[in-house]
Amino acid sequence: MSTYMIFGATSDIGMTYIEHLNKQNPDTRILAFGNNSIERIENIKCDKIIPIKCDLNNISEVDKKVSELIEKYTDITHFINFAYGKLRYERVTAFSAEETEKNFRIQITSCCTALNKLIPIMKKNKYGRIIIITSSVATGMPPTFMSEYAIVKYAAVGMIKSYARECAKYGITVNGIAPSMVETRLWDTLPSLLKEMNIKEHPQKRSVSYKEINACIDFLTSPDSDFITGENIVIAGGETF
Repeated sequence: MSTYMIFGATSDIGMTYIEHLNKQNPDTRILAFGNNSIERIENIKCDKIIPIKCDLNNISEVDKKVSELIEKYTDITHFINFAYGKLRYERVTAFSAEETEKNFRIQITSCCTALNKLIPIMKKNKYGRIIIITSSVATGMPPTFMSEYAIVKYAAVGMIKSYARECAKYGITVNGIAPSMVETRLWDTLPSLLKEMNIKEHPQKRSVSYKEINACIDFLTSPDSDFITGENIVIAGGETF
């Protein structure tokens, strides 16, 4: 049996992937971390999907919860991070150190804290798959008015590459997936004009689908990707290179 630990499980992308994974591989155990919307996981009502309420902004809580879980589950094979912070669409002169630091803790520090515990298990088992959802804003020229978001996503790319370098000899791959705009609850916080412009200016006149993201995750967790690590795979339909 494979065991997945998933951060940001209650995000729209996370929920969609968990439902997909449970349908494809019903014997897979899923340790699903969520916070304010943990009932989204609880409502699935599957004994293989275990809801873990945890505030990723609280690193001490993350460390405690992960430590407790690895004592109980010593067969954790996969870690996927769907977590994201608040998206502020502001000029650089409106930079918020508080918001940026909070987003960094939620998306980067919590992930590194978990991997400090998980990687030794994966090294012992000589196998592991680590996938971090980044963003197309961290490839090519980033969009204007999204500097805080881009800063954190670029940090995620740096984490992926440095972890991949160190873990490769242990049979552990570390990769990122960088989608362009996805129609999630995060999308709903953006001004309507911005959403319309994003679709209008996109080469394919649409956003990324959940199915396309799930397919990329499936590939990165399959034996076909054993020789791929340290990559940040862009799913943006030609929007960025």
